[in-house]
Amino acid sequence: MAAMDSVKTRIDELECIVKLQMAKIEELSAENERLKVGLGLDAHGTLQAIYRDETAPRADRIKAANGAIGYEQPKLGSILPSLGNINRAERWRVFERWSQRRQYIIEHRDIPPPNWDAHLQPDVYTPPEGDAMPPVDVIDTGSGFKVLTNLLPKSGPRRLGNGNGGDGDDS
Repeated sequence: MAAMDSVKTRIDELECIVKLQMAKIEELSAENERLKVGLGLDAHGTLQAIYRDETAPRADRIKAANGAIGYEQPKLGSILPSLGNINRAERWRVFERWSQRRQYIIEHRDIPPPNWDAHLQPDVYTPPEGDAMPPVDVIDTGSGFKVLTNLLPKSGPRRLGNGNGGDGDDS
């Protein structure tokens, strides 16, 4: 009798598993149909639907986001502002933020603490006297600085000649 109860229990467990699997298959089948139809979406819209679907596997969402980002965010080079319409004070302010942040990182080998640039905020910053422009044009992209022109001298020793350490006489 105990063997019969054990078999019955095992059959009940397997029936439960089959029911759960069938429910999951139906759910995935419906999702597959929705993606096939695409609700009238083009390829980009389909990628957006996948990466926005919080029930989709994370790996699929990441792949879809990677595929879609090229159509959603223009490359930085294509959206750089014309520096002609940025006033001199703002160009100096951004240059100072970049320069001082760079110097802090070099000296401390760490990123600056929060509010390190309070003295460089637009409402308190005063640019240098005169009409000279900064030696380097820099923009703050929000995720970091982008140097547009680099006229600063290279750091380190300057090499003259062919760089072999000699006096220029290669014989």
